[in-house]
Parts: sequence; structure tokens; C-alpha cells
Amino acid sequence: MKYNYLIVDAYLNGTGVRDKYNEGYIDLEHLNISTGLVSDIKNWLSAYWEEYYRGYNDSARMRELDKIGKALALRLQHDLPHAKVEYFSDVEMKLYLSEEL
Repeated sequence: MKYNYLIVDAYLNGTGVRDKYNEGYIDLEHLNISTGLVSDIKNWLSAYWEEYYRGYNDSARMRELDKIGKALALRLQHDLPHAKVEYFSDVEMKLYLSEEL
């Protein structure tokens, strides 16, 4: 399946990547992206969720994790050049368009 509009986010129990218009999370193995990127997204999700359970108390760590999330969105855009990829910061509750990454 070809996904054209994707959002990278760290919502709890998500996969890290969702279809913007169908609003469903996508199994990373179905995206045809590098195994390294799949692994990095999963590691980033784990770190983000860990901070969620701590109450997002470390603002420097959250900025770092958002910076990593934006970089992952750019890597996803590179692996899927036909798709438009955006990033949603869960801690800021802000959507970053592809041009803002």
C-alpha cells in the first residue's frame, strides 16, 4: 500500500507513524523503509514513552526527543520520497509541517 501523507508522533501505543487522513497507525514493517530507520523509530518511541510516564518533567530531554523525532521524520521522507511527512510533538501538542522540519 502506498501512503502519501504521514505523521511521525509518539502517541502511547502507536507505532510512531500514522496515516494523516485515514488516522490509523501503520505497521513500520509495511512501509518499505530501512531496518535501521524502523529500529530508530522504535527506540525513540520507547524513550518518549519513558518520559511520558515521568510526567514530561525534563524539558531539555523533551526538546532533545522532539529534535530526534523531527530528524526521524526527515529520514522517513528520504526513504519515501513520494510521501509528505510531518511531525507532531506530543509534549508541545504542535504539528510541524514538512517545511518546518
